[in-house]
Amino acid sequence: MTTSVTKGYSIGIPGQAWGTKEKAAWLSSRITHRSYQEEVISKINKGFEGFETHEYGNLDVHQHDAETKSYPRFVVQSKNWDATKPCFLLTGGVHGYEKSGVQGALLFLQTKALEYSKTFNIVVAPCVSPWGYECIERWNHKAGTCVRLLLFAS
Repeated sequence: MTTSVTKGYSIGIPGQAWGTKEKAAWLSSRITHRSYQEEVISKINKGFEGFETHEYGNLDVHQHDAETKSYPRFVVQSKNWDATKPCFLLTGGVHGYEKSGVQGALLFLQTKALEYSKTFNIVVAPCVSPWGYECIERWNHKAGTCVRLLLFAS
């Protein structure tokens, strides 16, 4: 019979929840792999026909003993909102490693959203977790997952 041994994560003690010290160590070990500015914001800034863009918040992350990095977050919505139409919400990048969701949401805005806006009011949040997008992380910068945070907040 073969037994499998799982190597513990390099931070913390297996079986014990991380505290502030472990979360800080984890955050300082994260590396930026792609650019939210170049891959997402640059496309949003070009605009989308029939839609308007709103900045709905800003995520500030202090990492690597450097200055705080600021990530503006955007939502794109139908310009001619019609209360009689059903609404359609599309989110991308809830987990940062999901690049296809972010780029798919942007591609939808570039290619199909105007057509669908004849039938629906459309709201698109193309990148919910911009820090996670840059670092290719499922977790957010506080070592939590966005979905669980939403579940516990409700």
